[in-house]
Amino acid sequence: MAITVFLTCFISFFISLLILSGREEKLSLVFVKTVILFSVILVGATEFLSAFHALTYQYILIFWSALMLLNVLFLYREKEKLADCISGIRNSVFNNVSKLSRTEKYLLYAVAILLVLAFVQGIVYPPNNWDSMTYHMARIPNWISHQSVEHYPTHIYRQLFQPPFSEYIIMHCNILSRNDYFSNAVQFFYLVFSLFAISLIIDHFGLHQRLTLIAIVLTVTVPEVILQASSTQNDIVVAFFILCTLYFALKTLKDSNPYNHIYLGLSAGLAALSKGTAYIYVLPILLYYAIIVLTNLIKRKNFALLKYPVIACVLYLSINAGHYYRNYTLSGHVLGIDHMQTPA
Repeated sequence: MAITVFLTCFISFFISLLILSGREEKLSLVFVKTVILFSVILVGATEFLSAFHALTYQYILIFWSALMLLNVLFLYREKEKLADCISGIRNSVFNNVSKLSRTEKYLLYAVAILLVLAFVQGIVYPPNNWDSMTYHMARIPNWISHQSVEHYPTHIYRQLFQPPFSEYIIMHCNILSRNDYFSNAVQFFYLVFSLFAISLIIDHFGLHQRLTLIAIVLTVTVPEVILQASSTQNDIVVAFFILCTLYFALKTLKDSNPYNHIYLGLSAGLAALSKGTAYIYVLPILLYYAIIVLTNLIKRKNFALLKYPVIACVLYLSINAGHYYRNYTLSGHVLGIDHMQTPA
């Protein structure tokens, strides 16, 4: 199945990024960065192919195959580092698990069982809730039939103006697999990604590893999380990017290197492209980020520091540019809502 190309591309991209980062960064941080960059690439590919009405099986398969081939060629060139990298991943996982007590291991096994059950449920049962049928999944056949994500005639207005990132991924999976079996799996995988982001935030504050496991258990056992992990809604997807926005905003406080600002801009941009509620949750984080920037600016009196926040803003706007433009041409507003749709 062509969907394996998509999955192989992600795995090879992660290993390539891990090799490039060396041993300077934690495995979980490299993984989170991989998800962010891979998501950006997916958005770029979707918008580019859409501009030429080329969202077809052939072109999407060619794109992901080419990206996978580039990663495989890089890994082949770095085959000595590849062996060390795989060994490092295995040792890191083994060491972390071996440090857990028996009770903690049981909790970890319970989490794993819950995740497996959620994944299986999402594969066995097709998307069938009201929100999916009228909005999330309904817009995808239109995109596929038009071979573009341009707005189309519909009486369900939210199919047009609502942020589309989650559906972009579902569309790629559906086109490559030629069915909707993996539609529910998108939220499931972003739940797994979110657990890595949560662990990074806890580690950032220097808290004990046991608290990381407790946070993971509390996250996975939230009833709404279990339900959404096997659905095509987008709350878990946007939650991941909000967590990443928070983490990289915190990182800029300790280390104001350009990469933290870049990943902050990418995370915030992807959050906004995932769900409208991101504007509410990301706003206090970005205000906190602005305070950090202004404080550093006042202390150092170096206006050159502003270039990094500007880059973050440009990345944010670039990710959402296509969606904002389509909404503006539709209603004259980048969010796609005019006075006719706004509640009185």
